[in-house]
Amino acid sequence: MPFHRTTAGAFWTSRATRNIHTQGYTYPELFNNPSNATLIANIKAQYSGPSNVLVTSMKPQIIAKQCSNTTAQEKTLYFAEVQLPMYGLDNGKGGSLGYSVLVFVGNVNDDARKWSTSESLVGTAASLGGVHMQSDQIVTSTIDLSLALEKAVAAGKTTMEKAGEYLRGNVKYRVGLVSLP
Repeated sequence: MPFHRTTAGAFWTSRATRNIHTQGYTYPELFNNPSNATLIANIKAQYSGPSNVLVTSMKPQIIAKQCSNTTAQEKTLYFAEVQLPMYGLDNGKGGSLGYSVLVFVGNVNDDARKWSTSESLVGTAASLGGVHMQSDQIVTSTIDLSLALEKAVAAGKTTMEKAGEYLRGNVKYRVGLVSLP
């Protein structure tokens, strides 16, 4: 509780939500159900470094670096602001359908099944849905476009001086409904 699993009013349980695919969601690293070794290697390759580094569970440590002779540099950050109804789309039955707005910088595949693993995907904003859940309340999600822009500059696709123009021509979005079992 309080989230309904069916239009008849059955609630989600911890057992029913163990697999994130039941909510129509997955992490790109979990696409195609990789083995643990493959999953660890993929995550390390994407987020940290060499895949042969041992993964352990530990409490976070605070590391302080002392910097000398440095000056502050100004950096402009770019964001996409997504505003959407908090409780999704009217399902015509007094409830609502959940959905996601996926934001991309660059090309978007025509196949919706490939959106969540696309290299051009920069973020997702999602709404809730459920039986007897409707509201006109609007929520705002902010998605950072800065890293994608930095990659485009590094690849020679644009310059920081032309960032706004580049983003206006290359930021795209798609809407995906959340399907319930």
